[in-house]
Amino acid sequence: MSDAIIVGIVSPLVGALIYGFKKGVDYFIEKKKKKKDPIIANLTADKLIYEFLSEMLEKYNADRSYLIKFHNGGEYYTGNKIQKFSRSHEVVREGISSEKINLQNIHISLFPIWLETVINNKYFFTDIENMDDKYSEFYLKSLGIKSIINIPMYINDRLVAVFGLEWVCD
Repeated sequence: MSDAIIVGIVSPLVGALIYGFKKGVDYFIEKKKKKKDPIIANLTADKLIYEFLSEMLEKYNADRSYLIKFHNGGEYYTGNKIQKFSRSHEVVREGISSEKINLQNIHISLFPIWLETVINNKYFFTDIENMDDKYSEFYLKSLGIKSIINIPMYINDRLVAVFGLEWVCD
């Protein structure tokens, strides 16, 4: 995948992401305000997220489309919070392995360079060969990933999720 294609994807994708994610979040918040059943509200929000991920997978001819959410994971003995992330939603093309079940409760401390790069809106690689972050490069190669885009998602200036697209096939 060329750099021009990546740039062509990233700009409209950010707008679509903000709109699509905000739409799902707004729907969920509105349902909570009305004191509806939280399970039904979650299912509806999940349905919107999966629809969005499917649209992005098709639109950009990706092999995986996913959402990573950040969460707490308990405390260390020092009292510091354990910060984690999990792949909460994922859509894959037929014949492509799902990685969602393998990417649960991952300590942020395992991928500090990845997170910093995502926060700086610079995590898009047309070819993962020779990345500066060797740990991420090794990990991505182990999953067969050839190209990747990760875009941070904020609510009220707080990083809450990362949207991702991956291309596995040539």
